[in-house]
Amino acid sequence: MNKLSPITIVLAVFGVAVAYFVLKYPLNIVNNGITPDTSPSITRVMPEPSNSGFPTYPDKPLASAPSSAMSVQYLNEHRSALNGKTVRVRGYVINSWADPSKCSPYAEMMCPRPVIFLADSNQPSSNPYYNLHVRLSEEDTSYSVGQKVEIKGIVSASGDSIQLIKIY
Repeated sequence: MNKLSPITIVLAVFGVAVAYFVLKYPLNIVNNGITPDTSPSITRVMPEPSNSGFPTYPDKPLASAPSSAMSVQYLNEHRSALNGKTVRVRGYVINSWADPSKCSPYAEMMCPRPVIFLADSNQPSSNPYYNLHVRLSEEDTSYSVGQKVEIKGIVSASGDSIQLIKIY
């Protein structure tokens, strides 16, 4: 009499379990789920504004760009009105990707373009949604974390994001 090996028994039990689930929960995977009585369609689902995952801080209108340096929060709260405008912003450097020495010489293409992040405060408790992303030139490595700065640049903003491109 032939004995069944443990592997044969496990495979048989697994096969029975798969058959059970296929029969109990059938899936139409023929033709990518399209049956003769259905046709493919794309439904666009718009997120609820209060649940979109984006920060819900104001985006206020503005008659004209201020001539003096503004705070990071002020810029964020008037981002659409200041889009494309040249402004001066003051704040603290809270993060810096401007030092190329921190990049591996073997992964040069993976090193990000030099940028710094500004906030109105250099305290860890500051609101991260108000942080400002500032793009720098490849040669600009003069910023360090904690430094208070005033930067002139062009605002690039949308309803949910903002960055400043430094002017030299």
